[in-house]
Amino acid sequence: MDEKSSRRGFLSTVCMTGGLVAAFGCLGNIGLKFLTPRAAGSELKDLYIGKADAIPVNSSKIFHDLRGGEVIVLRTEQGFKGFSNVCPHLGCHVHWLEDEKTFFCPCHLGKFNDEGTATSGPPADAGQSLAKVEVVHDDTSGNLFLRVPGKA
Repeated sequence: MDEKSSRRGFLSTVCMTGGLVAAFGCLGNIGLKFLTPRAAGSELKDLYIGKADAIPVNSSKIFHDLRGGEVIVLRTEQGFKGFSNVCPHLGCHVHWLEDEKTFFCPCHLGKFNDEGTATSGPPADAGQSLAKVEVVHDDTSGNLFLRVPGKA
């Protein structure tokens, strides 16, 4: 009886130790995944924003990207262009002036051309431009998409 209980105790200890090692290994793996940052993915996604016909030529419309940022989509004779709605000078919101064919920042009277390059005001003095956002126009369906990073 002493030999059987000794063998049973040994197997019990081995199984218990193996189970604890496996459990702490899994817990450690989860902890490392939590503590280490994920690599920034370069995956881009197309975010549907509507039909191309909804934006007349020489006008603009504001949309939101996956992170909540505002994007101005401008339609010109050449096609669609997208820009951040935030002025690089002080972070004010810009808007499109159809008659002047420029983006205007009301904070310090900054102006940007239809390529997003500053033409007057403090942004021009600093050589700043509006951040560009890629706009994809599907000619077949007439749909418009913003090409944005895949993760919010």
